[in-house]
Amino acid sequence: MFKLKNIFKILNPAPPVGAIQITNRVLRYLLLDSNRKILHSEEILINEGDNGLRKALDDLVLNLKKAKVASRHVVVSLLSDRVYLQNFSLPRVAEGKTAEAVKLNLQLISPLPLDQAYTDAEFWGEATSDKMNFLAAFIERTLVDDVVAVLSEVGFVPVAVEVTPLSLARVLKAVLGEMTGGILAIQLIEDGFQFILFHNGNIAFNSFLKKELLPSGDLNKTKAYLENEFRKIYNFYAGEWGGVVSKIVLVNLGQNKELRGAFLGLGVSVLDFTLADLGLNDDFASVFGAALRGLISRDADEFISLEGVGTELHYWRDRLLHFLSFWRNVFMTILASMFLVFWCFSYYVGLDLVNKEKTLDDFSKNVGWQEYSKLEERVNDFNTLVDQIQTIKKNHLSLGDLILNKIASLAKGKVFLDNINLKVAERKLVLIGRATFQQNINDFKNDLVKQADFSGVNLVSIDIVPNQLGDYNFQISLNVK
Repeated sequence: MFKLKNIFKILNPAPPVGAIQITNRVLRYLLLDSNRKILHSEEILINEGDNGLRKALDDLVLNLKKAKVASRHVVVSLLSDRVYLQNFSLPRVAEGKTAEAVKLNLQLISPLPLDQAYTDAEFWGEATSDKMNFLAAFIERTLVDDVVAVLSEVGFVPVAVEVTPLSLARVLKAVLGEMTGGILAIQLIEDGFQFILFHNGNIAFNSFLKKELLPSGDLNKTKAYLENEFRKIYNFYAGEWGGVVSKIVLVNLGQNKELRGAFLGLGVSVLDFTLADLGLNDDFASVFGAALRGLISRDADEFISLEGVGTELHYWRDRLLHFLSFWRNVFMTILASMFLVFWCFSYYVGLDLVNKEKTLDDFSKNVGWQEYSKLEERVNDFNTLVDQIQTIKKNHLSLGDLILNKIASLAKGKVFLDNINLKVAERKLVLIGRATFQQNINDFKNDLVKQADFSGVNLVSIDIVPNQLGDYNFQISLNVK
C-alpha cells in the first residue's frame, strides 16, 4: 500500500537540483543528470561592490534562460574564512535522544555566539559499541542569510547550504574511492589555499590560508610557507591519530608547476586531482561535489546544512506550493473548458431551434398546389440549412476546445494560469496568473499576439505585481475572433 508521500512523489515528480558555489570573486553553477553527466555549467566573475553578487546572479539567470535550463532548486556551497569544522564524540544514548544530545553538544562547543551562528552536524566515521562520532560545522548567520536572500530574490530555491570543504570532500571520495589512513587535500582557489585533512575518508581538520597572508613577490618564501603549513598538519595528525599523512592530493595545482613543487620531496606521494575526463575545469571541483549532493533524494539527505530552515522542510514546503499551484491550474483549465463547451452548445442549439421554427413557419404559409415548385425549393433549402447548422455547431465546439488548448499550450513552461474569466457578450477573455520571471509574462503575451484567433491582446505593466512567494502576478485581456 502506497504511503501518502509516495503518492505525492508520483503526482508531483522531484525537480532537478543543481549547485551554486559562491566565493568572494567567482560564482559557479553546475547541473548534472542522474548519471553524473554535465547538463550545464557556468562561471561568472563577481565584481567588487555591494551589488556584485546580485549582478552575477542576474547574469546567471539570463544565461540559464537562454540555455533553456529551468532548474531553480540548488545546493549552495560557500567559501569563507568564517567557517569552522570540528569533530566530537558522544556516548551512545537511548533511541530517539541522539538529536537532542547532538544539539546540546553543538551549543557547548560552538566557537561563535549561538544567536549569531548556524550549526549542524553529521555522522563522522564508524560508530562503536560505546560511542558515536560526529562532524560539526559552524558559520556566521549573517553570511548565510545575505546569500540566501539574494538567491531567493532572483528565483532560486536553496535546498541546502554547505561549506566548500564539505563539497570538496564529497567529490574526492566519489572520484578517488576508498581513502584509508591520513590524506591531505590542498586546493588552490581564487582567494587562497584550502587544506583538508582526511582520516579514513572523513574530514579530520581543515584550514583556509588567504593569499594576503603569503609572502608577496617571493616564490621561494611562498613555497617555504606552504611547506611549513604541511609540517604543522603532518605533526597534528601524528599526535592525534598516531599515524602519518601518506598522500597529498593537489586540486587545481597541476598547471602551477612552481607552487606544485613546494609539496614534492617531502617524503609523501603526490596525486594531481583533475576533472578533465568529465569535461570540467578543475576550478569546478567543489561545486561538482555540491552537485553530487543534489542528486541525492531529499529524504536521504542527512548531510550538514547551515540554514535557518531544515533542508528537507525547506525543500518539501516549496514542492507542496508547486503541487498546489499546478493542480489548481489544471482544475481551473478543465472547469473553464467545460463552461465554454456548455455555453457554445447551448448557444448554437438555441440558434438551430430558432432557424427551424422560422423555416417551418415559412413552410406553413406557402403550402398550396399552385406553389408546389416553390415548396420543393424551400424543402431543399431547409435541408441544406440544417446541414450547415450542424457543421457550424461541430466546428465551433471544436474551436472552443482549440482556444483553451492553445492558451494552455502557450502558457506551458512560462506562466501558471490561476483563473480564466469569460465575458460572453463581448467574446472577451481575461487571463489571471503568475510567473517566476517578468520576462516569462512578456513572452506569453507576445505569443498570444501572434495567434490569428485573438485580437486586442493587452498587458499593462501595472498589472504585473510581485507576490509574497517571489513570483509575479499578472492580468492579460484579449478578444476571441
